[in-house]
Amino acid sequence: MDEQKKKPRGWYAAGKKPPCEGEGSATVEPIRSRMELARVKGYLAKTGNQRDRALFICGINFGLRGGDLLSLKWKDVLTSTCHIRGVIKVTEEKTGKVRGIHLGVKPRKELGELWKKLVESGQDPEPDDYVFASRKGRERMSIQRLHQLVNEWCRGAGVKGHFGSHTLRKTFGYFAYKQGTSLALLMELFGHSSEKITLRYIGITEDDKASVYLRLNL
Repeated sequence: MDEQKKKPRGWYAAGKKPPCEGEGSATVEPIRSRMELARVKGYLAKTGNQRDRALFICGINFGLRGGDLLSLKWKDVLTSTCHIRGVIKVTEEKTGKVRGIHLGVKPRKELGELWKKLVESGQDPEPDDYVFASRKGRERMSIQRLHQLVNEWCRGAGVKGHFGSHTLRKTFGYFAYKQGTSLALLMELFGHSSEKITLRYIGITEDDKASVYLRLNL
């Protein structure tokens, strides 16, 4: 009897062409609409992969660099009574600065669900285990794998664009700016040297600029 073909997984399940790597953060886009965000969330809900869903929700809400996001350990996000913290402290790998990240309702919920699922499955994470560990064990997930996953999620959800690991951070910045966060504050959060760099980084386009005039309509 012939063996049943295994269902493809990873980026090659969504397309034959592998995601681009090594082209730098400038070529990677944010997700620019709430409808597209909802589609990615819906796709992740269908997969049933709680780790990936929590990774996406935390990525777009924390605004951290990919390496700092993947470096989070359970001792960073859990209290001594195993509840999700309201504020976590992150030491940035690139700058050495300590950032306080305030957790909203959605990331706290997703992290709580991930912890519950791991405990119920008998994995019992240790305090020094990575929150978003590699599937190969308790190792830290690589940036390359995060890049592939973001592409997989967007392709699976039918969201078109050039996406990668920086997409999560850029999406945070894009929506924060559109909701009224000042460029000066975003520049400080991202560690940029000018507001112009921040605008370019979060992917503000000519269409976004044009919409200022069209929405005003005095």
